[in-house]
Amino acid sequence: MAKITQPSFAAGELSPSLYSRTDLAKYHIGVRTMLNWYVHPQGGASNCPGTAWVGELIDSAAAGRLIPFSFSSTDTYALEFGHLKMRVIRQGGYVLEGTHSVTGVTQANPGVVTYTGTDPSNGDRVWVASVVGMTQLNGRFFTVANVNTGANTFELRDTAGNNVNTSGYTAWSSGGTWARVYTVATPYTTADLPTLKYEQSADTMTLTHKNHAPRKLTRTDHAAWTLATITFAPTQQPPTGVVSSSAGTTHYYAVTAINDDTGEESLQSADAGSSSETSTLTWAALAGCTSYSVYKKKNGVYGFIGTAQAPASGSAVTFADATIVPDTATTPPQQRNPFGAGEFTSVTITAAGSGYSAPSAVLIDNGATVTTITLGVDGGGAITSATPAATGQRIGANAYIQISDGAGAGAILQLNFVATGDTIVVGIDGNGEPLYGPTYRIDTVTVVNGGSGYSSGVEVRAVHQGASTDATFSVTLSTGAIASVAVVSAGTATYADNTGYPTAVITDSAGTGGILTPVSTPDATVNPGVSTWHDGRQWFASSVQKPQTMWGSVSGNFNNMSQSQPTRDSDAITRTLASRQVNDIRHMVSLTQMIVLTGGAEWKVSAGTADVITPAQFVARPQSYNGSSDIKPIVVNDTLLYIPANRMKVRSLQYQWAQDSWSGTDMSLLASHLFEQNYITDWAYARDPDSICWTVRDDGVALAFTFLAEQQIFAWSRRTTTGGYFESVCAVQENDQTAVYYIIRRTINGVTKRYVERQRARVFATIANAWFLDSALRYSGSAATVISGLWHLVGEEVYALADGIVRGPLTVSAAGQVTLPVAASLVTVGKIIPDADIELLDIDGQDGAGKWTGRKKKIASLTVALKNSADQGLVAGPSGGQGTPTLYALKPKDMVNPLAAAPSTNPALVTDFMHQISAPQWDWHGRALFRVRNSPLPYTITGITPDVAAGG
Repeated sequence: MAKITQPSFAAGELSPSLYSRTDLAKYHIGVRTMLNWYVHPQGGASNCPGTAWVGELIDSAAAGRLIPFSFSSTDTYALEFGHLKMRVIRQGGYVLEGTHSVTGVTQANPGVVTYTGTDPSNGDRVWVASVVGMTQLNGRFFTVANVNTGANTFELRDTAGNNVNTSGYTAWSSGGTWARVYTVATPYTTADLPTLKYEQSADTMTLTHKNHAPRKLTRTDHAAWTLATITFAPTQQPPTGVVSSSAGTTHYYAVTAINDDTGEESLQSADAGSSSETSTLTWAALAGCTSYSVYKKKNGVYGFIGTAQAPASGSAVTFADATIVPDTATTPPQQRNPFGAGEFTSVTITAAGSGYSAPSAVLIDNGATVTTITLGVDGGGAITSATPAATGQRIGANAYIQISDGAGAGAILQLNFVATGDTIVVGIDGNGEPLYGPTYRIDTVTVVNGGSGYSSGVEVRAVHQGASTDATFSVTLSTGAIASVAVVSAGTATYADNTGYPTAVITDSAGTGGILTPVSTPDATVNPGVSTWHDGRQWFASSVQKPQTMWGSVSGNFNNMSQSQPTRDSDAITRTLASRQVNDIRHMVSLTQMIVLTGGAEWKVSAGTADVITPAQFVARPQSYNGSSDIKPIVVNDTLLYIPANRMKVRSLQYQWAQDSWSGTDMSLLASHLFEQNYITDWAYARDPDSICWTVRDDGVALAFTFLAEQQIFAWSRRTTTGGYFESVCAVQENDQTAVYYIIRRTINGVTKRYVERQRARVFATIANAWFLDSALRYSGSAATVISGLWHLVGEEVYALADGIVRGPLTVSAAGQVTLPVAASLVTVGKIIPDADIELLDIDGQDGAGKWTGRKKKIASLTVALKNSADQGLVAGPSGGQGTPTLYALKPKDMVNPLAAAPSTNPALVTDFMHQISAPQWDWHGRALFRVRNSPLPYTITGITPDVAAGG
């Protein structure tokens, strides 16, 4: 007899192509099968933990997608995206809106709820709790139907839309609450979800998809999220009301504002004409801006002539020109939006108004005039026609038309702000934690200069990021001058140092009520498909129109694509990869350099010999030619893992200092059989505690890829679930563990359901605390035999771990209950995980007769090293390929008789060696199989030593 020790499983499940490669070191730490186990970085293997049921998808008939969102170390979320909707999951449960009181529930089909508070809408998903009497409603999700706002009632439907028959329920006695599941509308259809890309920085996530304009997702509380189209314009508004002390048309000036906090320069103000080069310019100071750049036109180009500082009092800013020669090498930023919403085609007269005499109009987009519009009026002064001077320009969603009808000029207004008492994230500190700053709203308006010649229809509006806000004002005139402006409504918007502040725009008009709406033809070919942050810029890339083009924002100002002529180092950047084939950019990853993954190659983008990328310092070089899929890459320490275009393997990229290049290897080569007939559809990286990439295949099988480059740990294994298919996965940090969430498609009582389930951490103090059941829920309380609330598993066979004792199989009744044979106070109920198998490779050894290859072998006994494992439920035996193997229970090392009495019904945790004597049988392989069957208990194997004899 010879003892052949397998010290670890650090190579995981190996491909059949390697079954004869006994020359490989990985062979001796690999296995033939690792199903429903995973490998630890230390080399041991544990059976997979179970999952906790979170809830049902928005629509079980359609696939969904999970995306992680990390706001801070304490606030992390899994975002469930479905068809045109998004919901938020935190710490294992759906985020709910405020609760409403239940004042009655009928015993009827369907049951009718009476309530107080805000009315829900038909189709809302709600959570009911704390009902007294009709307790069958507690801890359940329902769909709202037939809301009667007058009677404050709604009917109960289940999540599939079927009536909830409460006729047989216990009568409602008192109390109870309901709360809506917080839901955000999105433009993304089910078909969009697989190629929806996301990148996050602090509290802002950028979402990109080629079918939609790029959007940013921000949150201010657990149930307060905003999804908004990105406005590509300087956040800082330009000065308004710039006037010269010598008004005229001989010379022209423009002014830009410099934001004190961000250093961002606004677009230029409207032209200010002057009859002299020795005049003084005046304009209103802007909130958050003490410095201004002044430009003068020379030969049709505005050139820099100096800076002006706002006075300490915050009143008007002045600048005196003394025939300064403009520097046309420094020009003001020019607005540019490469991702405009569409092509301007015409104008719709939404409201004709009245009282206009000779109105004119301009189309404004992001603070800049796009074109003029000629207006026609009837005898009553109503607008009858609107003809643009030019069409075809690309305009954004915030473009609007401004109507003027008067000769008023010279007024300068200053908006004043007051703190709201709230805060917003304005950045992140050195530890990655959010930095908060106060928010403000419009308070009052100061008239710095009243101007002259204004008509009674003069209007004031607040403009922020190139679009009008919902603030409203009333204007008082005195002999044609603006005497005062009152704030009628400050509007709903608030502002902060990192979002910029609105400015006041004056429109003189004799008429009122006219509303003109620009019409544009949407152009989806310009939407970027991917985004990232690198070198102080936000980068976008890969539109249908320009699949290999990258756009970098102004340095430090992520949604500003402005450029100057000639360009400055801080200007926005546009570059196109020069390659042999047109392969769309699929990912951009910020590491020591920016890695760009296309459908056909991997690129390194750097500043060349400079420190940071600028318009003049941009170098892109291909590193390899494997190509990438649309599935988001994963970064583990300094290694980039990505899935190639065919989605049938995993590759790595690491920086090689000696060659100043990026190269990698096929990380799935040793387990290539896992991808020969199937491909990867999703994956997520769980950093803590075991550094595992949880990966989903198209056949619903999940794979665990344990990866730790510095220890040369690359181990694959498989994970399945009874009656279910894994469809999506994401991972977020929750406390000191990485929480893994899945979307699992299950057949429940003959009906297809899609559930979000959270993989439980493999941490437990006692057997009773273990969680090795899927789609499970836990009861904790007084000892009970009837466990309720299992509505999501009605009709299904389940098991229970009741005070550490395995009970089952049990069937969930139509009332969502199971009955235990013995009362218990800590009970976990769910679907049993399928057989968990570890099958060793053919034993490789030799003796005096030579190598064992080609010789019969038999395993007489097995010694297994266990760590923190149950002392029962693990069976083992030879598996030489002759039909169904006979397996025997492992027992403590001093109990060697496989036919000994059954162990106690009270399992205990052991960290020790277990021993087993099998019924020896000769075969050509000498393999051993270890299996967990119908046992929701923990097992960790750190090593195996078979006692083997070899024949001739």
